[in-house]
Amino acid sequence: MRPPRREERRTDDEKKPTTNYTQAHVDAYSAFLDALAKAVRGQGGKVGMDVSSWGILQYYGSYAGIDGGLDLYTSMGSTYFGQDVAGNEKHVHAMLDQGLPLATLGIGLGSVVENQTHAMKDYGWDPANLGDFLAFLDGAGVREVDVWPADLDSYDVTKPFFLEALRAWRAA
Repeated sequence: MRPPRREERRTDDEKKPTTNYTQAHVDAYSAFLDALAKAVRGQGGKVGMDVSSWGILQYYGSYAGIDGGLDLYTSMGSTYFGQDVAGNEKHVHAMLDQGLPLATLGIGLGSVVENQTHAMKDYGWDPANLGDFLAFLDGAGVREVDVWPADLDSYDVTKPFFLEALRAWRAA
């Protein structure tokens, strides 16, 4: 998958940049990450990036080609939501198919809180769809999930099923 050659506008809920989604922007970001990785590796550091289904972050293959790769590629909105597990699985397959190394892949999940009015977003996970998605990740060989807190602004309590599912998945 390659980005468009022309400028295009896009509106996202999270107020992401809405211009400059061209190949030049992808190449510049990739070059920046490559230089950063080379600089910090010599000092024992690590470099990762967020990937997603929007803008320049959806061109996984461009970042898989960074010399030596990155230490972590974490998915964001493309896998945060439980309302479309099949879509989440499609994004994980795309990341792998475009060359992101399995050992460096962290799949992002949005958490679920007790008081939904305190959540920034309803990430839509329930015990069944979370269990299904974690089983898919296990079968795909993914060993890391990264959680975005739904209650970042209000400090609510994460639903116990969410934490228990992650604990059980990690123990398996």
